[in-house]
Amino acid sequence: MQGQFENPPGTTHEVLVSRQAIYNPQLDVIAYTLCFHSGQMRDYQATAQGLLTSFLELGLEALVGPKRVFLPLTRGFVLMGYGTVFPPEQVVLVLPAALTGDEELLEVLHEVSAQGYAIALADNLMHDPSPACVEHATFLTLDVSALDRPTLAQRVACLQAYALPLVAQQVQTWDDFQYCRDLGFAFFHGTFVCQPAILTSQRLPTNHLALLSLLAALQDPLATVDTLANLIRRDVALSYRLLRAINTAAYGQGRPITSIRQAVRLLGVTAITRWTTLMLLTEVRDKPSELMTLAMVRATMCERLAQTLAPHHTDSCFLVGLFSVLDALMDRPMPEVLHALPLVEEVQSALLDHAGSLGVILHSVLAYERGNWAEAMHLGLDQNSLVDAYLHALTWSVETRAALGWV
Repeated sequence: MQGQFENPPGTTHEVLVSRQAIYNPQLDVIAYTLCFHSGQMRDYQATAQGLLTSFLELGLEALVGPKRVFLPLTRGFVLMGYGTVFPPEQVVLVLPAALTGDEELLEVLHEVSAQGYAIALADNLMHDPSPACVEHATFLTLDVSALDRPTLAQRVACLQAYALPLVAQQVQTWDDFQYCRDLGFAFFHGTFVCQPAILTSQRLPTNHLALLSLLAALQDPLATVDTLANLIRRDVALSYRLLRAINTAAYGQGRPITSIRQAVRLLGVTAITRWTTLMLLTEVRDKPSELMTLAMVRATMCERLAQTLAPHHTDSCFLVGLFSVLDALMDRPMPEVLHALPLVEEVQSALLDHAGSLGVILHSVLAYERGNWAEAMHLGLDQNSLVDAYLHALTWSVETRAALGWV
């Protein structure tokens, strides 16, 4: 797929930046960690430019809102005092390198800790029975993907002696999340929210299926008013809510509605799409709100990129991004969820195999989200387009969450 699209015009950003959420056991987002990259710079230069871009040019509020930020720093950055240029109430300084015997670094940690900065240390304490760095630490982090479960349980039991909150990194499945939660981890970072939980039932809830079917039909340019009306009529709750929508200030009418078909004509496809999307997101239970945010960010970023890369498929790209979390939302394998929906082959192929022009865009968005910069850019997308699309999507998601009362 490389070279399928031409690079869009624009000035190239010097660095790519994306965020990944950190959750508590109730799956509330308590902070984000930022990832930086630039193909033209060394790692420390990319980190420096990323920090500068995040805090001065883009604005921390645009990236993470009111949440704290876990900033991964190198030893050199800490020794030079660069971590302390950021407000202590907003950042947690993350040090992955071993600290045993590093007196120079320990002295600096003592100073920044006294200034009120929170410090997160990687699990490098097992080789020292009484590490001096612990007195400066606020969090301990552990990459749980690198350990089998018996070893992980032993490691956690040892670390709990320090009485510091433990952060599980690289949590990849719901089963891993539940296991780490039961072990006593306080916070969790990883892709597990994007994975379906394992359930025994094999049927989609009726109201979810009705909403998904309507959303799919709304993306079909050949769908008629009668087609949409017939889909809405299948679900009483859906019919009721769309009729209620007509009575809002934006769609107020002076005459009574006599049919669902009339309601469809009055609302229009754009309004019905927005209401249906919001209903789908608010109907989901027992899922972290960050998953809904992720769906909105993906959808809007896909749509934004499609304006340049596939201008005739922007609506379909929005749907592909939105539906990319369906398996996690419904706790079902993606093929099973899609089988129940009247989606065109192009959309199904994009979701299942990242095939076609829609799949190329989704693949790039997912790679960007995970900090896989080479994958995000090797499809012909430049840094400027990716960063602009990402920030646009974040802004839209923040505004939508506020409108829904999620923040």
